[in-house]
Amino acid sequence: MTDRGAMRVLEIGSSQGGSTDQILRDLVGIEVTIVDPCLDADLVAKYRDVPAVTVHPHRSLELRPLF
Repeated sequence: MTDRGAMRVLEIGSSQGGSTDQILRDLVGIEVTIVDPCLDADLVAKYRDVPAVTVHPHRSLELRPLF
């Protein structure tokens, strides 16, 4: 949880997951949803065993109705 009480982050465009890794290190207990077509790295595979991360391997406009 962040100092403002946030428990979830929506990251649009994660590239290779560097920012996601930093978020997970710095914000204990946070859940991260990634929206990225996974052109730079296979984020689905990278975070497969990380329960706090959900990856949507699509472009953000494709998923806009969900968020």
